[in-house]
Amino acid sequence: MKRKFEFNLYAPFQYQDLQDHLEKMAGRGWELEKAGYRLFTYRAAPPATVRYAMAFRPEVGWMDQLPTQGQEIYADYCRDAGWELAATWSRFPQVQFYRSRKQYPVPLETDLTSRWRVTAQWMETRFVDPLRGDVAIGCFFAIFLAIVLTIFLAQEEFAPPLFAMCAAADVLMILLVLNQLVVLVDAQRWLQQAKRAAEEGSPGPGGRMSLPWKLTTGLLIAAGAATLAVYVTNATADFGFLAPVRIAGAVLVFYITLFAAFRFRDLLRKRGGSPHWKWIVFTLVATLLALLSVELWDWFTDF
Repeated sequence: MKRKFEFNLYAPFQYQDLQDHLEKMAGRGWELEKAGYRLFTYRAAPPATVRYAMAFRPEVGWMDQLPTQGQEIYADYCRDAGWELAATWSRFPQVQFYRSRKQYPVPLETDLTSRWRVTAQWMETRFVDPLRGDVAIGCFFAIFLAIVLTIFLAQEEFAPPLFAMCAAADVLMILLVLNQLVVLVDAQRWLQQAKRAAEEGSPGPGGRMSLPWKLTTGLLIAAGAATLAVYVTNATADFGFLAPVRIAGAVLVFYITLFAAFRFRDLLRKRGGSPHWKWIVFTLVATLLALLSVELWDWFTDF
């Protein structure tokens, strides 16, 4: 069976854009098969009108055995209403994708007040609160590195290749900070609107990407590609054509390590037992994988 892989950049609170995207993919002959951490897998199918909807289950833990009893009960309810479970998001096990082949299916959530209350609860406890910590730590290191690089460049004149490498990394760190702040602001704005909708019965947030999010994400991707090109070009000039191969090997090791860690977490979720002990086992295995990857990075980048 033919399959198609796609790198997903949507955040959960941009669910309307994500649902529209999945419906367009179905119209082109690709149905969602698996929702990985960032990689979505589609399988070939006859082009058709397929409706997608996302369901949020805030009570599901990160290491709970999937599907939970609550998810199974909810899936039965959805099946009776004409919706089939398409995938569970590996990155967010509380989020599931449903699809219906009916032109006008019954909405998954008919009580809008309850819908916004549940979704806001998930958003606050499972996304926004962890995001605040991640953004704070990430921005601290990114700003620190950007300041160090700026001071380093301002001290004296450097050869063009070294200056280009440092300047590219500096710009990349600044854009990374800006992008993460935009994501956090958008998520908190969405959360406030969802809470207001649950309390007052007012219209909820639209679930769309904001223009600042699109701009900063596009600039970040462009800056990342440009930074990688600068590093590869300079490494090739200094160490020959073997350098790009070794850089590609280091990048591949990084993604294989991430894939192995998240795949191991998925396997733990399928087993019973205490979520607490699952976290301990996962942390130990992830640490070992990180140490192994560092050794491999040193070998690949030892020009």
